[in-house]
Amino acid sequence: MERSMARSENLASDEASRSSASAKTGKSAGRIRELELLRAFAIGAVVLIHSTAGATVELASGSRSQLLYLIINQMSSFAVPVFIMLSGIVLFYRYNNRWSLSEAVSFYRKRIQYIVIPYVLWSLFYSFFYPWLFKTVSLKAWSFDTFLNQLLWGKASYHLYFMVIIIQLYAIFPLVMTLVHRFSVFRHLLPFIGLAVQAGAYAYRYYGNGLPHGASLAVTYAFVFSVGGWIGLNYDRFRQWLHSYSWVASAAAVAVGSAYTMLHIVSPFGIRFGWETEAILFHLYGATATVGLLVLCTHLLNHWTGLTRVLMSIGGVSFGIYFVHPALLAVFRTYLVAPAGSLLYHALTIGGFFIVFLLSWGFSSGSKPLYGSWVILGK
Repeated sequence: MERSMARSENLASDEASRSSASAKTGKSAGRIRELELLRAFAIGAVVLIHSTAGATVELASGSRSQLLYLIINQMSSFAVPVFIMLSGIVLFYRYNNRWSLSEAVSFYRKRIQYIVIPYVLWSLFYSFFYPWLFKTVSLKAWSFDTFLNQLLWGKASYHLYFMVIIIQLYAIFPLVMTLVHRFSVFRHLLPFIGLAVQAGAYAYRYYGNGLPHGASLAVTYAFVFSVGGWIGLNYDRFRQWLHSYSWVASAAAVAVGSAYTMLHIVSPFGIRFGWETEAILFHLYGATATVGLLVLCTHLLNHWTGLTRVLMSIGGVSFGIYFVHPALLAVFRTYLVAPAGSLLYHALTIGGFFIVFLLSWGFSSGSKPLYGSWVILGK
């Protein structure tokens, strides 16, 4: 990961909820709650990916333990595409019926305040934190030029590339939304336009002159963002379809996720399908996982009130969990180590996920009510 992510669209979600309430559309409020639950599943997958990443390479290749961690890690890889698709859903849903120059100005102001500023501050934190913790680079070697490069491409920490992608998507969103409002064909063909943009970016990256920092460019996620945008523009119809074909959505998510995971399971044995197949399945998995998880979220809202409250709490501070968990995970792994493959190793790997997740959740939840918390948690 991730763009592993983050509660990057909570502000839009809250605004959409208020807009829905004022319009007296009870279904709209329900839709926003579903998206908040989806955000909780996505951030859980982000932490799970990072918590199990070490075990996929530290354990003996081909061992049953490594295979299990590899399955868990790859099955969780929907996280970044889901966050990006979720952002598309919320943004286009929020501004579907109201868009103007003043809205665009307000949009940029709020994203700079609640997204860009926290990103800059956390990047600054990690640019000092890792050298201090690992003592690989002297803190005296820190320079503004180096930090600026880290900031530009999300290199201050392995998870911050997602923020660079999100900021790029926010930068182009007003233009895309203007085209959607002015040209009906753009509205109807939005997923295909996104697919064409992404296919062009991949073609240039692998068959052309290359695409430096390709993993941090929004064009490499144009498809899932545009599909999310189309869903946001047509959420009433989408929700009806989801209700009628919930089993199709769930089966598709499991099937595509299993196929994507299988690519990585057989890869150590010399069986390869090429980057094209992996790229297609990766983004298709993100799209189908989003839809499939929305089926689960709807079921939870209707039948599991207690669990729903917990997930709503997690989703509400997912941005904070996203930012803080790598620091806690780094400390945990630095001071609690065990021989690879030992029982203690597995206990630390599995327990580390739960401990880091709970601490990140607790820190974010406890900080949220404080004045000025948006500086580190966004809004």
